[in-house]
Amino acid sequence: MTLATPIWLWLLPVVIFWFIRRPRQASLGVPSLLLWPHKMDTRGRWLWVVRALQALAMAALLLALARPQLTRSEAVENREGIAIELLVDVSSSMDMKMDVDAQRRSRMEVAKELVGKFILGDGLELK
Repeated sequence: MTLATPIWLWLLPVVIFWFIRRPRQASLGVPSLLLWPHKMDTRGRWLWVVRALQALAMAALLLALARPQLTRSEAVENREGIAIELLVDVSSSMDMKMDVDAQRRSRMEVAKELVGKFILGDGLELK
């Protein structure tokens, strides 16, 4: 995986610093902790979750701005050549014997030999 604009990831330390730092308050909003209704209830204990989710959202936004991409490479080779389709009869008539170069061989054996010579390109005329 590659990133299209990885420069955005340089802002991740800023997000971490933003989450870790504590907001400074010069004074309390209430004159006594006894009057503060959220001192020990669940809302007061879980206030850090909101900031953690905000930091996680900012990190996800920075990762999205970096644009992760899956790369696929395809290599295309251009070669010159000739496509040949060879059809050979496989019926019982190919088992018939014939005289070739003073030998009696089946038509299938002769066809195999001629195709082999053609593919190798021995430079001789095919008879």
